[in-house]
Amino acid sequence: MSTDLRDVAIIGSGFAGSLIASSLAEAGMDVVLIEAGLPIEDERHVRQWRREIFANSDEAEIFAPYADLLAPQDREYKSEYYVQEATGADRFEGQYLRLAGGTGLAWLGTALRMCPNDFRMQTTYGRGRDWPISYADLEPWYCLAEEATGVAGSPEADVS
Repeated sequence: MSTDLRDVAIIGSGFAGSLIASSLAEAGMDVVLIEAGLPIEDERHVRQWRREIFANSDEAEIFAPYADLLAPQDREYKSEYYVQEATGADRFEGQYLRLAGGTGLAWLGTALRMCPNDFRMQTTYGRGRDWPISYADLEPWYCLAEEATGVAGSPEADVS
């Protein structure tokens, strides 16, 4: 076992862990990322995705060529890295692969901000609870995350 000391250990190399690690390293800290998942080889990952999505597709279905998400699917990854937590007849088919990169591997580029009134639900609508922070408190962090992930939009298209 290594006895090397680091300033910070971060569990998980997904978006959150990677962005935090990058920020801390840029500030001069010695950071280590600890990842439970397998390293992902891009070519193998794409091949696996294509096989799973298209192999079980039914062209008669409206969403063809995409597969029935409930259909059995072969996986190259070791079973301990494939996690399906839901059970029962009406289960939500939630699943994920525990791989280096975390949710960044399945991210669709959707990065919606909460609206200012989302933080003031009780005050504005008489329902739920108000957050202990405001949109204005969070807004600089939204900007940093959007810059780091490459999210962009047109101010002209903003209808808020």
